[in-house]
Amino acid sequence: MPYLKAKTVLLMACVLNATVQAQTTQATEDVPLLVMKDGLFDMSDADTRGLSEVPGAETITIYRAQDDTRKFSNHPQITWFKGHYYATWQATPKDEDSDDSVAVFSRSSDGSTWSQPVELAPALTGGVYHASGGWWTDGETLACLILRMDVVLPGKVKETIIRTTRDGQEWTPLEVLFPDTIASASPQMLSDGRIIFEGHGPVDFDGDGQKDTLGGRIWYTDDMTIFGQWKEATLPMHPVRRVFINPDDGTERNITYGSEHSLFERPDGKLTMLFRQSGARDDRTYRVWASVSDDRGQTWTVPKVTNMIDSCSMQCAGNLPDGTAYMVNCPNETFRRVPLALTLSDDGIHLDRAYLIRGGPPVRRYEGKYKTEGYSYPGAFIHNGYLWVSYATNKEDIEVTRIPLDAIMK
Repeated sequence: MPYLKAKTVLLMACVLNATVQAQTTQATEDVPLLVMKDGLFDMSDADTRGLSEVPGAETITIYRAQDDTRKFSNHPQITWFKGHYYATWQATPKDEDSDDSVAVFSRSSDGSTWSQPVELAPALTGGVYHASGGWWTDGETLACLILRMDVVLPGKVKETIIRTTRDGQEWTPLEVLFPDTIASASPQMLSDGRIIFEGHGPVDFDGDGQKDTLGGRIWYTDDMTIFGQWKEATLPMHPVRRVFINPDDGTERNITYGSEHSLFERPDGKLTMLFRQSGARDDRTYRVWASVSDDRGQTWTVPKVTNMIDSCSMQCAGNLPDGTAYMVNCPNETFRRVPLALTLSDDGIHLDRAYLIRGGPPVRRYEGKYKTEGYSYPGAFIHNGYLWVSYATNKEDIEVTRIPLDAIMK
């Protein structure tokens, strides 16, 4: 796979960062948004980056593709509800985002032995398909978020739909939650109870009233329920974008770079949102991008590039019970999604320690479109003394690594 040399990466990062700063009208901070400690990763070690695993960490296979089963799996998210762990993911017979894509779930009473996947949203036709979005629960009702979408262009179907259950057995019919935003992951609850929903969909990038650009969208509610009154946050987009030609009608469509974001809280009360950099391969910085909010997620600064190494794939972030900020990503300057690492920060700014979650991956067993090597689309949640990190291995198996909290908290 193509990659950018270190000097090229740093030069591109500086140029893009300067462009962002020149175009933003919002006040910038006196401190960096996110800083990776020098030497945190040994870039000469392609499989582990010189990192050690957390003592007591355990990896469990939720679903393993077989000759007679679906062979593409991606975007797993896990939660706990009334005595069971629940995992949801996207599944297709062979290729990513094909018409026969469905959303499935599995559950487990102990986190080690999982049931056979059950289909929650069926295959569609006409180029529209279903995929997994995440979970939300208030303890009494469990909601599974499901994506219904077409190709990645504005003007196409992009909505988050939902099914709910009160017992894990009987599910309500599908209904639309967000008609023009697809979920990046499970909604995140702040320490004060506000819920933040991160996704992407059509946005008015030029300010001309036309939502003709695909970009990040953030919604929030204080109702402490997935069915609350949602308000959209103000999220300025990256100033750089790429024009694509709609294959259906030949019209131009714009794609921005920030997508599939997640957040953590800082001790000073501000929120930091981390972004995957999407777009054309030659335009990528192989760095995490970040934005900050000082009003509980209602408004955000323009995303800026940081020095945190990233394979330009989806990451996830949050806070440990002691307030430590964490992120899970693949610190790589190529598209190879290896290794999968856990990186920590006490102040939410300086990333100064990291652990290995998974190193060199097993050999991929099945061919398929976009069957990326390594660990894709991680999700994380905290329960019963563990940080549970789920991911798709080679985009065919669904696995989770549970990490003891007392081994990573100071």
